Amino acid sequence: MSSGFASSRHFELARSRLLAGAIFALGLTCAGLLGRQPWPLPLRLVAIVMLAAFLGGWLWRRSGSRRIRRLQVTRHGWRLHEAGGATLAATLQPDSLLTRRLLVLNFRLDGRRRSRAVVVLPDSLPPAERRRLLVLARFDDGAHRPPP
Repeated sequence: MSSGFASSRHFELARSRLLAGAIFALGLTCAGLLGRQPWPLPLRLVAIVMLAAFLGGWLWRRSGSRRIRRLQVTRHGWRLHEAGGATLAATLQPDSLLTRRLLVLNFRLDGRRRSRAVVVLPDSLPPAERRRLLVLARFDDGAHRPPP
């Protein structure tokens, strides 16, 4: 079974400034809306601090050693490479969102109940690489065999 691709394809994901800007704008909007609620001032401040902690934790997880920095597609399936050096075998889930501008790849980690989502925005990959990833994800049937 031969495809037009090499036996292994790598996709190096850059940090997305679009995603960071969207999260920052969302945080400011939510903080502004929380600040205008008719709640007592201490309750509003607690809600804003909780929102900041949530967004800060989310960004920390996405920028730390657990951030997915590289995707690898082999004949045996998908590999997610974390910034800390760990490699996770995974299966692409059919509920992934695949559009020309936005890819949200949902992976089920092999041998685990947990799943991971990888967001690929236009500034995360060069256009040709993003198109290749889109095609590979669209035609992934999940019928990868384990390595011999």
